[in-house]
Amino acid sequence: MLRTEKKLFTTIGGSLRDRLAVLCLLISLLVFGCQTNSPPEVEKAEVRLPDSELEEATIIFTIQGVRRMLLKADYIARYEKEDSTTARVVHADFYDEEGKHSSVLTSDFGVIKENSKELWVSGEVVVISDEGVKLETETLRWDPNIDRILTDDFVKVTREEDILTGYGLEADQELKNIKIKREVKGVLREAPSREELEKMEEEKPESTSSVNTTEVD
Repeated sequence: MLRTEKKLFTTIGGSLRDRLAVLCLLISLLVFGCQTNSPPEVEKAEVRLPDSELEEATIIFTIQGVRRMLLKADYIARYEKEDSTTARVVHADFYDEEGKHSSVLTSDFGVIKENSKELWVSGEVVVISDEGVKLETETLRWDPNIDRILTDDFVKVTREEDILTGYGLEADQELKNIKIKREVKGVLREAPSREELEKMEEEKPESTSSVNTTEVD
């Protein structure tokens, strides 16, 4: 009888241990599964939304009642707190202090600072003056307060057959007074020979007025 009870107790005790082990395993699997299925915590990034948006927009800048720039863009977005308006696919007409048209600018992207009336542009920037001078660069700042366009990037200036390149530029928006700051290189057309000058004189139309000619040795 005693042996039977002892054997029975041992059997019952072993069953409890097995059940406890299985129960612990199930709890572990359940906890692990919950942790695995829980989505990771992600920091919420602040999304900057514009206060207003326009497509096919036109902006006119005036200083003391004189038009200085007329800008057209495929899309603009205005951010009032940052005092800026971003623009895509920019076409800007510049005007001098008297309101006369002076040059045209095109670029991929632009930022307008409304208080200072500055225009920052980037991406295949091209400026062509009414005199035919062409400026090419990657970034540019137009500041009407000092009547200057400026950049620190590589520039290429083409005037008829003359080409100047370098880094950094300061110029008026008419591209009449241009200063390239460093690493300046140029390809200038050669002066015409005597034969070419004589040919040009022969091709001139006849005129009743007298024309003074100077012989070039």
